[in-house]
This record gives sequence, structure tokens and C-alpha cells, in this order.
Amino acid sequence: IQFGGLSGFPTGSGTTASNATISGTSVVGWAKAISNGGGWDGWISLAGTGYGVTLPSTSFSGYAWGGDVVGWMSFDTVTINLSQPAGSLICEGSEGQCTIPDGTSTIITWSSTNTTSCTVTPGNWTGVSGSHSTGILTANAEYDLNCTGGTLSKHLYIIVTIEPFWSEWGTCSATCNDGTNGGGTKYRTCSTGGTSCDAIDGDDSSSPCNDTLACTNEVGTCSLTTRNHCTSGDDIDTTDTSSTWKWDCNGPAGLAHCTLPRRLPTFEES
Repeated sequence: IQFGGLSGFPTGSGTTASNATISGTSVVGWAKAISNGGGWDGWISLAGTGYGVTLPSTSFSGYAWGGDVVGWMSFDTVTINLSQPAGSLICEGSEGQCTIPDGTSTIITWSSTNTTSCTVTPGNWTGVSGSHSTGILTANAEYDLNCTGGTLSKHLYIIVTIEPFWSEWGTCSATCNDGTNGGGTKYRTCSTGGTSCDAIDGDDSSSPCNDTLACTNEVGTCSLTTRNHCTSGDDIDTTDTSSTWKWDCNGPAGLAHCTLPRRLPTFEES
């Protein structure tokens, strides 16, 4: 039986005027039988109204019709040797699943053999091999690779998992330890919100500040009784006058200008 290189095809209900061709999983067109004497024994229709040959995988099924001589021909025992499509879909060096930090991107890489076309979705990236950036991801995403080779296909998928993370601790609610608030409270937030960071480093979104947190918003404080003395801040001498002692107390946020009326020296001041 010859399946190609033919012409002058006959007509028939539901037939296709062509050499034998695979269309999806159907085999359409015509073949021709050779007699023992080397001549033609008649046309064979591979598909028509109410009958036909199919190739769903590597084995044929169904019937062809040779109305001139052979009658019905079963293809149920006919098999072919097709190379199965194969492929790989990778991110971060792994197949099936990879993990990246929230708000970052990764590269999806795919390759295949025994294929004629491949598509990766979402994105509709095409080619039997290639690579493409996911762009910034803030939620888990699945990528699917679909390749075809003849009547066979190959499907793979990979899941990109987003790993949340805690922000840096914020500033304390109290700017200095005044002896009553213990330095205040500091806060942090999870990149993906909710409780998704709990498994990383506990569920502590707030924490007491260090009790020894230094004052950062105060100027120096003058002694009201002792010359050149500061109750907070560093003493800086300035020029006295005939009636006043003068000095400055330098605190984290600036100077306090101090004065006391001059009086006779005391033991403490001498």
C-alpha cells in the first residue's frame, strides 16, 4: 500500500482529496493498494462519512474503506514508533517549585526535545527553549509549559512561591527613657501583611525599646543653685558679668543658657 506521491484522487462523501495526512488525531486522505502483478489494485479512503482512521497516541485505530477491491481495512493493530516529547521548566535551579523574596523577580527557563512548538503561560512565551523574567511578584504564581511534537504533547508546571519578610524595626514611640515609659515601643510590619511572617521569626510585630534609650530631644538643664553646674548636659563656661555668673549646659538637642546672681564665694564654689 502506498500512502504518498499519489494524484488524481477520487471523490466520496466526507473524503479529503489529498495524500494520507495526519490532522490532529485523525488520518485523512487516500492510499492505494498494489496488486501482486505490480499494478494498482484500487483506491483506499482513510476517512469519510461514518468511518475513519485515528492516531490518538502511538497506535492507530478505526477503519479505512477500499471500495475497489479490499473492502474494510482495520488499523487497530498498527503501531508506530514516535519519540515522546520531553522537557524541563526551571526557576532558581529547581523544577516543580522555587521560592523568592516578596517583591522580587526570577527567571523561568525551559527546554524540550522531540517537539516542534512550546508555550509558557502566563506570558505566552514561545519557543522550544528559552528563558524569561517573571517581573516583580508579590503573590505566588504558577507557570505552565505546553509542548507538542506531532500528535503527542508534554505538559509541565512550576510554582513560584513568595517568601514574606519582616521590615526593619521602626523608631521607638518614646524618644528617651523618662523613668516611667521604659523607653517606649518599636514596631515592624510583614511585607505581605497579616500573619504570613509568623513562621519566619515569631509573631512579634511590636517590642519594648531598650530601657537605657538615651534622651535625644532635650536641651541641657541648668542648676538653679550651683554656679557652673548642669543637672543634664555638659557645662560650658561663658563670660561672667559683674552681677551675674553665666554658663551653658549642652544637651543632645542644644544649649541651655544659665545665669545666677553673683554672691560671696562659698566653700562649694571655691
